[in-house]
Amino acid sequence: MQISKTEKFVCRYCGSDNVSKEALADWCMETQSWVIRSIYDNGYCHDCDSEQDYFNVETIEESNNVAA
Repeated sequence: MQISKTEKFVCRYCGSDNVSKEALADWCMETQSWVIRSIYDNGYCHDCDSEQDYFNVETIEESNNVAA
């Protein structure tokens, strides 16, 4: 059995995980996609419409039964 841990960022006011951070992204010609250069402190919760500097972090442990 393997146990994996996943982090989930949640709003510190309402507990929602429907949150975003402001970021700066550059266009990459080689991959034809946006590449994040920097992530800023400003955060936003889309459910309770609040701005915040940080989110709470929840750790989720999942067990995966793997046959040997």
